[in-house]
Amino acid sequence: PVHQRVMRTARQPVSIGETYDFMFTPPAPGRYLLQMRAGGDAALRARAHHSRAGYYERSGQFDFVEGEFERAAQIARDAHAYSVLALVLYNHAAFYTSVPDFRRCATILDSVDNVVERYGIRRFWMPARCLRAQATACAGDLATAATILSSIDDLYLEGREASFRAWTRAIVSLHSGDYDTVLSVLDPENVGVTTSAASEMGIHHATQGADALAWKADLDAARNVADQGFTGLERRRSDAYCHGWLAMVAMRVEADAAIAAQARDAIEYARARAMRILDGWSAAIAQLHSVHPLANAYSRACDAEWARLRGEGAGEAAVVAAHEFDAISMPYFATYFRWRAAEAALAADDRRTGVPLLEQARGVARLHGFAGLDAAITTVARTYQLRIGPGKTTVDGDVPLSVRELEVLRLMADGKSNPEIADILSISRSTAAAHVSNVLRKLEVTTRAEAASDAVRRGLV
Repeated sequence: PVHQRVMRTARQPVSIGETYDFMFTPPAPGRYLLQMRAGGDAALRARAHHSRAGYYERSGQFDFVEGEFERAAQIARDAHAYSVLALVLYNHAAFYTSVPDFRRCATILDSVDNVVERYGIRRFWMPARCLRAQATACAGDLATAATILSSIDDLYLEGREASFRAWTRAIVSLHSGDYDTVLSVLDPENVGVTTSAASEMGIHHATQGADALAWKADLDAARNVADQGFTGLERRRSDAYCHGWLAMVAMRVEADAAIAAQARDAIEYARARAMRILDGWSAAIAQLHSVHPLANAYSRACDAEWARLRGEGAGEAAVVAAHEFDAISMPYFATYFRWRAAEAALAADDRRTGVPLLEQARGVARLHGFAGLDAAITTVARTYQLRIGPGKTTVDGDVPLSVRELEVLRLMADGKSNPEIADILSISRSTAAAHVSNVLRKLEVTTRAEAASDAVRRGLV
């Protein structure tokens, strides 16, 4: 088997005196590739390109990643090494969750599914399900992510697979605002295995747990869990995806702690912890050859939480962070920072800035089902006695657009006529016209152009 041949090779030094294990963090990846070519083993050559892709990804050399994965996949196809092909395709798809490009991730996962079904390589089926659910959730489609997860709910899993499923469930639950479920699914007793703090999965578990605890305002526990994640980072060379997410969450915890603190010592303690987090993240970024969009978004997120902690420029910094997450199609975090920006503006008695931000945040939260964020936004609206939302009746009694009306609104924003809307949605023209009328009425506008403009402003399209 290929695995056994790889393990034997791992015990043999290659030409520069290193071992095969170093392929995962190679100082000179080209030399490993030459060694694999000399061996003449196609499966090992595919793995060599696969490992080079991983090295380039972790070091921030993204321009080289795609080519290495494609070479690895082609070698594996030509050699009929379908298990290796499934591995390469899976990790290629995973790469696009850290760029991120969730559509591209889904497309490559289709290829993984095809290999799994055609050649019976079932061990990649569950990880591919989890990765698809993660990508779908991060792109904002929580309902579809939950449906994907339901297909693996009844599977008995152990080890890394059990941890992976727990992490995926935690992502969907966190975005849905179900923080008790996040903590429950990450509990080692429920996972069925203790996840090493120094593993990538352990760091992700710590990140999700700390975030859920922060939402529950249990900041001491959130700090302890975040610290476990940072301890794991110290024990392994991790990528910016792991580190940046943890840094962003940990900075949120310290900002919350500083704002809630009464004593000056507690505020200074939070500030000192935040500075250590920022220093660690800055050091991680400095090791990258280039800063990719997600890492940049994490940096802007940390800046926004630092500004909130200090009480200086919090609104402006949060808007920048929201725009960075908008640019990479991660609506949950974009909505979180837009909420923070609105909160800061309203606290400064700047309703002209705060109200549109809050309306946009609420529109996106309700559109995607971000219930926890929706509740937080509603709390701000109540605090400042604002009437927001399509109906503008009361803070809580808005008249929401139905799912079908949201579909019609998006088509209206695309300039579609009533007959075109009817054809696209497979409904009658009279039904389409009725939906358009309802949308105009609920948005309190008179023209389609006004509806489209209002929808864009609110983040509904």
